[in-house]
Formats: sequence, structure tokens, C-alpha cells
Amino acid sequence: MEISCLQFEEMIDRLEKGSGQQLVSLPEAKLLLKEDDELIKEVFDYWSRKRKNSKANSLIPTVKQEKRDGSSTGDPYVAFRRRTEKMQTRKVRFPKPCTHFHIF
Repeated sequence: MEISCLQFEEMIDRLEKGSGQQLVSLPEAKLLLKEDDELIKEVFDYWSRKRKNSKANSLIPTVKQEKRDGSSTGDPYVAFRRRTEKMQTRKVRFPKPCTHFHIF
């Protein structure tokens, strides 16, 4: 059975985006993919095997972010955190127009 790389990637992407935290079932995959049943079964079996063997919840890498409720776990792998205190902005000092004459 012939399948292009692009078509295979699109099928895997649709399965990943449609599944979320839990694996989709084969009938749900048939609704998502709308391809030949034999092709869907082979791609679904490959995807589910890869997903189960993966340590992460998803095959698509994601960036860890802090939860919206503001609870901080102190996880060092969280990429983006909210600021806890207000940072003071720098004051820009503009030169006086007559100071450059004093240099000479």
C-alpha cells in the first residue's frame, strides 16, 4: 500500500490533535481520517503503538507552561512563568543640548 510522506504526517497530525490526553478508538479514527479502511487501520496501529511507547502524552512536542490558576509547583522545566513582583523600569536619561560644548 503506497502512501506519501505528507499524507502520512497529516494523518498522524489529525490523530494527535483529535486525541488530546486519551487515545482515540479505531471508529473515532475512521471519522477523523476519512481514508481507506485498511490504510486507516495500519496508520492507527502504528500511531497507537508509538504513543503507548512514548514517555510523553503526545508525539508532538509541547512547551511546558505554568497553569492558568496561578498555582506554582516549582517545576524547573516550566518555560514561561508569570512575574511575581513588578519590575522597576529604567529611566532614560536624555543628554542636555549644551553639554557637548563643554568637552572641547
